[in-house]
Amino acid sequence: MKTTNLILNASNINGGYGKHQVLRDVNINVGAGEIVGICGHNGAGKTTLLKSIFGIQPLTSGEVVFKDKDVTGFNTSKVTALGMSFTPSDRPLFRDLTIVENLQLGAHIVKDRSLIADRIAEVMEIFPILAERRNLLAGRLSGGQQRQLSLGMALMVQPSVMLLDEPSLGISPAVVEKTFEIIKDLAARKGMSVLLVEQNVRAMVKITDRVYVLRNGEIVLEESGDDSRKRTDWWQLF
Repeated sequence: MKTTNLILNASNINGGYGKHQVLRDVNINVGAGEIVGICGHNGAGKTTLLKSIFGIQPLTSGEVVFKDKDVTGFNTSKVTALGMSFTPSDRPLFRDLTIVENLQLGAHIVKDRSLIADRIAEVMEIFPILAERRNLLAGRLSGGQQRQLSLGMALMVQPSVMLLDEPSLGISPAVVEKTFEIIKDLAARKGMSVLLVEQNVRAMVKITDRVYVLRNGEIVLEESGDDSRKRTDWWQLF
């Protein structure tokens, strides 16, 4: 499936942990302003793929190009400075710090204090509950509110591409749909691209423009979001 205006292209990605190969010649791309989903069974390599793209997990071979720049082998700070963010599934919060302090830490590459303040105000406009509880310790937030804070921390670096790993994990079913609506709105409002790993396939495909299916470290299917939404059963693909 041909994608125009690519902002992120990972090609022939191989990698894993020690002698254990997880990813096998994976090719995946994201267009400007696109929301792209990755789904698959547990252990398929979804999280490893995001970590490989972001520079957390070294590649055995392959190439990652971001904004027409080869970032293969770049460390996470360099990739972040170029405009990519990564939000892991375990919500990387500092539980003993306040919401504001967490957002300040999310802007670790930003040196201008006035700019940090402006971005905190923007995040709190997007997530009003964070503004209401700005001085509350992050560990006292509900699961859904912690997820909003983790998204807010990612937004502090003004990313062009957000990598999101299991954003529905640990939040109630009632909050899942709202969380995905927020992600879709963010992409539209800020012109961002999103690469999204998710086990809740039915919720994910409601907002995605394209979907990849990963099985045993290999891409076995790529299709449009419209085609994905027509599916009644995913398990035969996993």
